[in-house]
Amino acid sequence: MHEQYLLEWLMKNYPAGTWRTNVRLGAVSKELLERTVTPEERRALKLWTFQADAVVLLPDKVVIVEALVRPEWWKMLQLEEYERAFKNTPEFKEHWDKPIEKVLLTTIDSPYHRAMAHEKGIRVVLYQPPWIVPYMQRYGIRRRRPPGAYVERG
Repeated sequence: MHEQYLLEWLMKNYPAGTWRTNVRLGAVSKELLERTVTPEERRALKLWTFQADAVVLLPDKVVIVEALVRPEWWKMLQLEEYERAFKNTPEFKEHWDKPIEKVLLTTIDSPYHRAMAHEKGIRVVLYQPPWIVPYMQRYGIRRRRPPGAYVERG
């Protein structure tokens, strides 16, 4: 469900060829690289880097997207780390100087978490395609909203 949701939104919002999904971010420490012997071992170390749901490379900016179908608002913290890691990923060196827009793509509106994201410079995009509703209804009402969704943010 997560992949279908993300891909549909990306295709509707960005030109083909500008985005990739499941993007590894960050540079493996020199200490670990020194312990490897073969190119295969070096490539395998990427498994321990961050993995953003999507990265969009535009002429004027970079968009890093994390999608959540269930109320997993902790993904905001991941977006902050992804921004830092992107600026340290050799593959994207030519894009390091571009502004980075962090996007939390969600099926769920939560005023509290929307305000929290705003404070962190994260854009929350509410996207609810009709086909996602039956999927969301499989979860109990309490699992469709994160704790604190309607608490005032003071």
